[in-house]
Amino acid sequence: MTNKIANETIVERRKCKYMKYSIKTTKTLKTDNNLNFFIGQDIAFMIYNEKSNCHNHYIGEITEITEDAIIIKNIEINKEYIDGKMIIDLNLIAPNSCGYVSIS
Repeated sequence: MTNKIANETIVERRKCKYMKYSIKTTKTLKTDNNLNFFIGQDIAFMIYNEKSNCHNHYIGEITEITEDAIIIKNIEINKEYIDGKMIIDLNLIAPNSCGYVSIS
């Protein structure tokens, strides 16, 4: 509702309820085989090992995602547990080797 008094416009204010919201930004790793991974999710992949001329199998929990790398913890390499964190360059991961990890 608007009232005009002496060339001034006064706008009547009404009590309004505002929507409560929170914004959470998440990074997603989308792989070449069309799988999506998020921080906190387990991932399995392979990296070629030139010394042994074969692929090493990695499993770990993603703790950080950047444009060119992921950081994982709770790592297993070829079924051997490794304590700590590891930075994995995304260019080193073998094509189409990323997969979800399921507990059986």
